[in-house]
Amino acid sequence: MKEIDRESWWPSRYSVDDQRGSLNEITPEKIAAAARRVQRGEIYDPGRVLHTDLPRFEGRYWQQTLVRSSRIITGVDLMVSPMAGDRTASTGSLN
Repeated sequence: MKEIDRESWWPSRYSVDDQRGSLNEITPEKIAAAARRVQRGEIYDPGRVLHTDLPRFEGRYWQQTLVRSSRIITGVDLMVSPMAGDRTASTGSLN
């Protein structure tokens, strides 16, 4: 496995104490420029409604569990959702 060159990404190019990272790139000017590109005012909700009463095939189930003990090892809470059948999907890590 290739070792990562720490000097290439740390400290942040914004400052040693920076907490925002690349969010520093979002300026009022860039927001205004992006707004000018809007052609239709449609809004899309990227979220999904997740609950145990969702339609599913007979004999299948859906359950979501927040495993908080991972904080001991990784310092973050990991959210994993066992899906119907034999697969597991992760929604990513949550602090």
